[in-house]
Amino acid sequence: MRTIRLVIALLAIAGCAATSGADEADGSVFEAVEPGTLSAPSDEVVLELVADGRSVEWTLAELEAVDLVRLSIHEPFVDAPSVFEGPRLAAVLSAVGVEADAEATLELVALDGYTYSLSAEEAIGSDGLLATRERGGVLPIDAGGPIRLVFSDGSELAAERRLDAWVWSITRVEVG
Repeated sequence: MRTIRLVIALLAIAGCAATSGADEADGSVFEAVEPGTLSAPSDEVVLELVADGRSVEWTLAELEAVDLVRLSIHEPFVDAPSVFEGPRLAAVLSAVGVEADAEATLELVALDGYTYSLSAEEAIGSDGLLATRERGGVLPIDAGGPIRLVFSDGSELAAERRLDAWVWSITRVEVG
């Protein structure tokens, strides 16, 4: 399992280097975050992603090595502006071979057993971000950490106020 994580981390780092600065050029809602500008996360496994009959475990460092961006949004649960950092859901899925345009269903599982299913297309089309930090600090469990799924302002899931899709304390994503 360590070998799989190391290979994924190395591939992700290489991919990040190849796409640096692309967000500004394509008009994306995301802002690139330079590696090393945020405090270092723990080496504890925080997310399991299951796809195509295989399971990949991720630490915060591995997730953030795939794609670290910043998203400024109006946070619907506190009705105030907020800034989240983390990898785009599309980048994490791509790192394990799931294409962004796939007709796949995502089942998100939280620490407390809460599950929510939605299409990968819908989550990615709404600029899904696996937020690992808020305002630069690691998300604690009592604030929905270690991983929350958030969406950009004006996206379908944000505009429709489908708050059940904004899953907190995600520990597992199953792609079906």
